[in-house]
Amino acid sequence: MGVREYDYIRGNTALVPERKIKEKERQREEQKRAIEKKNHLKRKQFIKNTFKVASLAFILSFIVLLIDGYVYKLQENLTTIEDAVREELDVNEALKVDMLQFAAFDVVKSAAEEIGMVYPKEESTISIDMSKEYFSHIKEEEKGNSSLFGKLIEIFN
Repeated sequence: MGVREYDYIRGNTALVPERKIKEKERQREEQKRAIEKKNHLKRKQFIKNTFKVASLAFILSFIVLLIDGYVYKLQENLTTIEDAVREELDVNEALKVDMLQFAAFDVVKSAAEEIGMVYPKEESTISIDMSKEYFSHIKEEEKGNSSLFGKLIEIFN
């Protein structure tokens, strides 16, 4: 039975008319709202994930900088220690050379004492002036050239 005009009026009040909502439109609206809600949640989740990744990258980069600073300090200490070791090795080598010189001097001194050597006195020393030619009267024998060219030159001289 159809709704007549006087069926929805009772006295001085009006009844809410029964309205038929089209099911297809209602389903479309619900789907639209669901899609919008889903997209909104996706955007929120994307922003959260982006913030998480950015904060993680910041924290990791800070940790890397701290580790680099620590490694730099260790390298500086290592360089200082290596320099000190190098200096000590040089000092050690110099001491070895000094010890060898003194050891050789001690050997010579003990050998001199064994065979009864004494240090020369001023009366027993001889001094020679090396700027003069004392051996000018001794001539060196000239070597003859054994080559053919050398023999020809000797013939013409």
